[in-house]
Order: sequence, then structure tokens, then C-alpha cells
Amino acid sequence: MKKPKKSRKKIRKKKHFNWHHFIPTSRFKRLIKRGIHIHFEIKKRVVRKVHNAWHILFINMLPHEAIEQVKKWTTGQGMLNKKLGRGKLEAWKIVFGKNSSPREAIEIIKDQWSLPEDILQELLNLLLPKEMIELIKREQEVSKEVY
Repeated sequence: MKKPKKSRKKIRKKKHFNWHHFIPTSRFKRLIKRGIHIHFEIKKRVVRKVHNAWHILFINMLPHEAIEQVKKWTTGQGMLNKKLGRGKLEAWKIVFGKNSSPREAIEIIKDQWSLPEDILQELLNLLLPKEMIELIKREQEVSKEVY
């Protein structure tokens, strides 16, 4: 019996999306080497173009680190520093919108790129390595900060 072929619509849809892992495995390789396995499948489906732009801006930073980076890119007047370079400015437009201020970008990171609150709480309830508990506590602190 032949396998049914995927429709062109499904294939096209799949090509335009990929998965963003909230906790990148590359950040916790040392834990894996020690035999501590954390559930890295906490992810969300995002538009490929937006996801690639996110990584141009923030490489594999965690949300609270991305917020700190945005603050570093902010001028004294609360505007985005235009000396970022063309590639990062283009990525900024894709992720946050053409005229988004750093303040708006931080809100977008908190709302769309941070771990959902229920998952944070679930992770806190598990017996996790000290490094992970500190990470989660920092994520909660940043999400409560007012910029």
C-alpha cells in the first residue's frame, strides 16, 4: 500500500514555519554531559523569517538576556541606536515592526518570546539543577520589571 502524498498546501505551510526552543540545548550542554537531562521540547511554532531575524538579533539568548541587550541598544532618549548595523536593523523591523521603540520591543519579548507562566511554574516544581532554578527565577524577575 502506498503512503498518501502530502498536499502541496501542507508542504508549503511547513516550509514557512519552524520551531523556536525557549531553552536552547546549546546553553545547557554542560548539564547534559553531567547526565542531567532537561525537557528541551518547550517550544513554539513561529514564522521562519521572524525566527531567523530573532537569532540575528539575539543569537541564542534567553528572553531576559534579550531584554538586557535591547536596553544596551537604547539611547538616552529611549530610542534604538541606529549604529546597530544594517543587518540587525532589518532584523529588528522583522521581529518588532518598522517603527517599534525599545520599550515596545521589550513588551513583545515578554509577551511572545518568553516562557509561558504555567510552564515556568511547572519547571520550578520539578527537581531541577541549581543552574536551571536560577534561570527561571531570573526570567520571573524580568517579566515583572517595568521598563
